Amino acid sequence: MKKQSNKNILIATGIYPPDIGGPATYTKELGEELPKRGFGVQIITYGNETKEEQSGDCSVFYINKNVPLLKRYFTYAKKIYILRKTFDVIYVQDPVSSGVPVFFASLLSGKPYILKVVGDYAWEQGTQRFRVVDTKDEFQHKKYGFAVELMRFVQKHVARKAKKIIVPSNYLKNIVSCWIKDRAKIVVIYNALKENRMQKTRKDIRKENDFSGFVLLSVARLVPWKGFLVLLDIFAQLRKKYPDIQLYIVGEGPEKVVIEKKIHELGLEDSVTLLGRLPHIEVLEYLQASDLFVLNTAYEGLSHLLLEATMMHCPILTTDVGGNPEAVEEGINGMLVEYNNTEELAGKIEGVYKNGFSINKQKVETLLQKFNKQKTLDLLVSEFTHI
Repeated sequence: MKKQSNKNILIATGIYPPDIGGPATYTKELGEELPKRGFGVQIITYGNETKEEQSGDCSVFYINKNVPLLKRYFTYAKKIYILRKTFDVIYVQDPVSSGVPVFFASLLSGKPYILKVVGDYAWEQGTQRFRVVDTKDEFQHKKYGFAVELMRFVQKHVARKAKKIIVPSNYLKNIVSCWIKDRAKIVVIYNALKENRMQKTRKDIRKENDFSGFVLLSVARLVPWKGFLVLLDIFAQLRKKYPDIQLYIVGEGPEKVVIEKKIHELGLEDSVTLLGRLPHIEVLEYLQASDLFVLNTAYEGLSHLLLEATMMHCPILTTDVGGNPEAVEEGINGMLVEYNNTEELAGKIEGVYKNGFSINKQKVETLLQKFNKQKTLDLLVSEFTHI
């Protein structure tokens, strides 16, 4: 590929392989793709010790995460300042864990940064730790206790100083617009969907995993707003009518014990399987082999799992919240319902159980074009080039 730029980019992230997670995978892919387009790339992240390694064409600087928070942030910011003459712009992957040290390093060095926002850290922490029960949309217009407001203050100020803000959905553009005055600097660039050529057939995967009957699959962090407790209640009722239904849940999180207790209370130990965290290829295999992917979520910026389920031609049942309507088209690749609406959820699951769901493959290919890897990378490169 013809080189287009000689700019040097420092990618600042909280996690990097072998850590598992979207930002880790995304950063590694950028480290592989941007040099092909003439960019010099360095990466700074957290690790179990402070060190430097080479990953392909990129230098990766690790900052010890096993130290107190302020010291960790200081060391991260100091390293960026030391590197200031080796890069032109910082691309930071979140507004807090990497965003805070980048904010201060940028103030001292004068180097601009582009911020990627994939969620609302203050709302997520407030929901998990400080008894916030409002939806993400309601959260933007209310006041809360000191800790939540402090987190909100931090992420807003990191966002306001950014030269550009990249978000993966129009929904998140509206959310971030509540944080800053200059809406024009918020740019929607969808997450790229990496094509995976599966080596196994659906039949092989079902046989290998001993799947029988109707298989429901849900993949998400085990957190309150993913609606697993309601899904289990619905599943328990459906199981009485259709004893061959099975539910598999992939993911880890703070709600695991609560979910395990619920499964036991409902007597679902033989029909609900908690698989924990799985390698990415196994998640894709489960999607390929399942009859319906269910995500009863109160919020999604833009779920990559919905795109992967679509790619695997697995019908989707999810909620009409956040960025979900940008990834799921009614009757094309899935169905949209109201969050925690037990009647709607149960009705749709039962409908697919009885009648199946026909994926419109031609329209699915059109839908997936806006998540094309080269297209999304072109848009990102344009932002780097013109900053």
